[in-house]
Amino acid sequence: SCQLRVKGFREVVDAHNASGKPKVNVVAELEGGGAKDMGYKAAEDALQAHPDLEAIFAINDPSAPGARAALEEAGKAD
Repeated sequence: SCQLRVKGFREVVDAHNASGKPKVNVVAELEGGGAKDMGYKAAEDALQAHPDLEAIFAINDPSAPGARAALEEAGKAD
């Protein structure tokens, strides 16, 4: 199911980018391991490498709270 979520995400981003609307740029794909602690580390690394990051796609429920915690710590939870 995780592979299907990623596939669907990529298809939607590709369709959006082909529509002529402002582009969505995927700047990184990091291993979140499907776990809160690994999701946190992946999001933390992404935020350090891309401080102007506007969105994070987490692959599953356990990794999403980890990403959220990293966003909160960075003061970017909004």
